[in-house]
Amino acid sequence: MPENAYLNKTAEEKYADFSKIDPFPKIPDALLNSKDIFKYILTTGMIDPFTPSNLSGATYICNFSGEYIYWDDKRIKHKQNLPTDKELVIKPNSIIFLGVKQTFNIPEYMVLRFNLRVRNAYKGLLLGTGPIIDPGYTGNLFIPLHNLTSNEYCIKNNAALIDVEFTKLSFNDIWTLKDSNLQNTIKALKFNSVPYIPKPFPSKRDTEKYDRYIEESLVGDQNFTKKDMTTIYINSSLQEEINRFNSMQKSTNKKIKELEQFRNFLTITICTVIFAAITLFASTCWYFRNAREIPDTRKKLEEQQLIIEYQKNYLDVLEERIQVLENDKIKEGETP
Repeated sequence: MPENAYLNKTAEEKYADFSKIDPFPKIPDALLNSKDIFKYILTTGMIDPFTPSNLSGATYICNFSGEYIYWDDKRIKHKQNLPTDKELVIKPNSIIFLGVKQTFNIPEYMVLRFNLRVRNAYKGLLLGTGPIIDPGYTGNLFIPLHNLTSNEYCIKNNAALIDVEFTKLSFNDIWTLKDSNLQNTIKALKFNSVPYIPKPFPSKRDTEKYDRYIEESLVGDQNFTKKDMTTIYINSSLQEEINRFNSMQKSTNKKIKELEQFRNFLTITICTVIFAAITLFASTCWYFRNAREIPDTRKKLEEQQLIIEYQKNYLDVLEERIQVLENDKIKEGETP
């Protein structure tokens, strides 16, 4: 488009001219198509840098800048730049803020809305529900990306990240083009060669093609792909955590049961040892108590034995005397 010399200006210069003035008031206030988006971006510097091949249908593809922010397990913030020859690993069940490569210069009569690219959404990733870029905003974006799956994903610099749509606000007089120089500039612009660029789709998507599309979403983009490409699946990280917890709980319950059995055995063993110790202590006490009484008992037995022997001797003497008396009576002729 060599006849449009004004378009060679920088995005900042064009935005300074048209941030508050609508260069194309005849374009209706609506969701813009690719041809109108093309005209506004080139004239107002709304997106910089601008790559025409990123535009189709009603959306413009924005890319990963290589900047990212995250907080680690210790809640320490990290803001880093990814080297061009490296890749960033997005871990399961995590949130990370990814920088958008393009700079936005949004005029006051325009609002942008962005969402994660459908191919990235099929990875099981979540951006949010249609955040908007407000009128008048200038600068870059960081988008919060949630990985809700158990997969690890690798992203490289310049990976296609989000789709942006453009909506023109309802008419307001304050945006009317009144400057004669700018009016002449707009009149000199020629956009007749700019076509509407439809978004390419296959003629029909049956179930088999949808399955294939999901697989391609995981491993088809070398700039943003599943880390382990040997197995193609998408699982919820929450479900896998639940399964792992249940498995750990079963293992824990088994160990608890084993510990309870051991505790019962240990309790019986301790009780047996305590009972044996008490019995031994009682026997020892009885032994020592009776050991002190043995000398007295022996003395008493010896005394009893002497008494018995004395009585026995006395009985023998009496028997002898009785016998003598009986013999004397027999001699005297008396009947005993």
